[in-house]
Amino acid sequence: HLQLIAEISGDLIRFEDVGCFVLKHAEEYLFPDTKLFLKELALHGYNTFLVTAGTAWFQEAKIAGSGILQFLTAYKVVKDPTKCFVIPSLCTKKDKVVLFDDSKNVIDAIKKEFPHILAIQVLRDTNPVVGNLKEAMGTLLAHQKPL
Repeated sequence: HLQLIAEISGDLIRFEDVGCFVLKHAEEYLFPDTKLFLKELALHGYNTFLVTAGTAWFQEAKIAGSGILQFLTAYKVVKDPTKCFVIPSLCTKKDKVVLFDDSKNVIDAIKKEFPHILAIQVLRDTNPVVGNLKEAMGTLLAHQKPL
């Protein structure tokens, strides 16, 4: 993407500059309740895995710069936009798993491939299924017993 922008605009964009920018500003692009939600999950004994699709170095810079790494059990950067292929490496069918995503396609794919997983779509600003992470926590606790 950056190469295309550079070609169209005529500007030279260095990957190092983008990486530094992402590390410095990643937290600004995190929804305000995300850290609190992940912290609450950790305090309740949940293992938390972040699965994100995209370019590895860019996603890793966003995760590192966001300040959420301390609340994650692990994270994976994948190329598969449905994220389905990585699920078996994170959990078994016996595990109680809740997946949050903003993509309807991801939620639908997870529900189809892994019907034992509680998949919750979190949308921001437009017709929310779950409007905020406090509501998501309520949904989670209503469907599962705490560890």
